[in-house]
Amino acid sequence: MSPSRIKVRLTPVVGVLLLALGLLNLVLGVWLLGLGDFTMGLPIGVVITFAGAVQLTRTYFWFDPEIGAGWSSVSGPARFGPLARGVKAERGERFAVEQGRLTHVAADGTRTPVPVRRWMANRADWRALEAALSETARLREPRTPDGGAS
Repeated sequence: MSPSRIKVRLTPVVGVLLLALGLLNLVLGVWLLGLGDFTMGLPIGVVITFAGAVQLTRTYFWFDPEIGAGWSSVSGPARFGPLARGVKAERGERFAVEQGRLTHVAADGTRTPVPVRRWMANRADWRALEAALSETARLREPRTPDGGAS
């Protein structure tokens, strides 16, 4: 039985900071509007508040540990950008976390960084990703006839 898809959300720290800055801009923009002075703080506040709300609700990426015939993938929700098409690990390849970065390890040992950053990911979701990667690596270890790892 393969583990289910892991959803890694964006860190809430950046979203909360954007929301706070956006709401502060909105309040000051409305206050200045009340005094009869329109500034760009009001529309900028709307944009920053919207960006903070998106940051709090958006998925950063998904990790599919085992799909189909022994391959796994990392994919993002965007239609454009570094994870739009996803990164796949075919049979014999894998993903690993090395020095806080998610890397794709090819069958020949070549390591390629996946375009996701640890600091952008929710802490609990990143820990779940690390646990799934170590479980997947453990399941791929060669076994002896008595069931132990070789």
